[in-house]
Amino acid sequence: MQPITKTLIASGAGIIGIFCCSHAMYTLYDDFIRPTYFTPVSKEIEKSLKGEQLKLAPGTDFWKAWIGFNYSHSLGGILFSGLVLRLIIKEDIESLRELMPVICFVPLVYAALAKRYWFDKVFHGLGLAFLLVTSGYISFWNEGLLLK
Repeated sequence: MQPITKTLIASGAGIIGIFCCSHAMYTLYDDFIRPTYFTPVSKEIEKSLKGEQLKLAPGTDFWKAWIGFNYSHSLGGILFSGLVLRLIIKEDIESLRELMPVICFVPLVYAALAKRYWFDKVFHGLGLAFLLVTSGYISFWNEGLLLK
């Protein structure tokens, strides 16, 4: 595998990893130190979230569900990045051949979610990750590695 292919794919995965590690650290801070990053501006709404039960899971309030969602969301991105980086470092061509469509699809889905639900900086970063990984996929294909 050519260095440019490795660099493109690893850079895209690395962006997702950095974003998700930052997200996890912010969530830890909110959970254990002081709600700061993923908390509503209004303290009244925060209090309501902590007091309101979920119909789906009685005994779990909206605040706990929100923090848990943020942890699991971060973990998924970190695991994705770690897997992709491992495949690149090990030059596992066979696994990359099978997984490249998924490796391109994940950042595209994250970027679409960011555009719809999150904020511009995340959308731009994830859009860049998608472009890098997809460029790596094209490079991978041009090397003839998809056809073997």
